Amino acid sequence: MSVKINRITLGIASIERTIQFYNIWIGIEPYEVTTDQILYQIDNITLSFVLLDKLANDADVNDESEGFDGVILSRIENSIKSVNQILRIAEKAGGYITKKASKINKNKYSVYFSDLDGHMWEVVFYMKK
Repeated sequence: MSVKINRITLGIASIERTIQFYNIWIGIEPYEVTTDQILYQIDNITLSFVLLDKLANDADVNDESEGFDGVILSRIENSIKSVNQILRIAEKAGGYITKKASKINKNKYSVYFSDLDGHMWEVVFYMKK
């Protein structure tokens, strides 16, 4: 299995404040902004900012729970089969599934789990529209 990280997701309190900070700090503009998410492309990694309550809900954890720091590392796979295979390996290694693998909408299939220290991962397959 190759090691790859495609996206880093950070929980935030404010869309507007985050855009302003990153525009001033590193001078980049987001390539996508929604009511609860901002996406930046930096080399081959997507830097994603999501409102903390939405992020916690997506991962099926409590945003006020001990251990959830609003950071999720993501691995994008090319099939549902690959997502399920990565999940089985994570479970075998002792990972804790926080949200079972499921089709989120017409375009997304994902699973959330934490490693042995509570660091969150999402493994996702985006279906073609």
